[in-house]
Amino acid sequence: MKTLIILAHPDIQNSVINKRLLQEALKEPQRFSVHDLTQVYGSGDIDTAREQELIRAHDALVLQFPLHNFSCPPILKSWIDAVMTHGFAYGRGSDGIAGRKVALAVTAGIKKSDYSSQGRYHFSLSEVLTPFELAFKYYFYAD
Repeated sequence: MKTLIILAHPDIQNSVINKRLLQEALKEPQRFSVHDLTQVYGSGDIDTAREQELIRAHDALVLQFPLHNFSCPPILKSWIDAVMTHGFAYGRGSDGIAGRKVALAVTAGIKKSDYSSQGRYHFSLSEVLTPFELAFKYYFYAD
C-alpha cells in the first residue's frame, strides 16, 4: 500500500512539525510519495488531469498542512477545487478516490487548550476541521 502525501505548506523550510513529518515520510519512499503543492504549483495553476492520475496511482491520501485562517492554505483549497471534481471524486460512476483511505495531518502551532469550547477559539480542532470531514464524506457517498 502506497500513500500519497499532499503537502501544502507556504514555508516548509521554516516549519518545525510539518518539516519533521515530511522528513520522516521521505525515509520510507516505498510507503510514501510526497507531493509538495507549493513547490510544484507556485503559480497556482493546478494540472487537474495530472493530479487525478497521481491519486489513482496511490492507495491512500493524506492532506498535510498547517492551519491557515482556521482552514487550509490557499494552494490546498485551489487543489481541492481543481481535483475533486464531478466524475472523479463524486457523482454517478466516479472512481477517483473510491476505495482509498483519506486522512488529514494538520498542525495548529498553538496550545491544545485553545481549541476547546472554553478555550481561546471556542471550538475544538475537530469542529474547525468539520468542512474537510463533510467534503470527503460527500465524495465517498454522493451519487
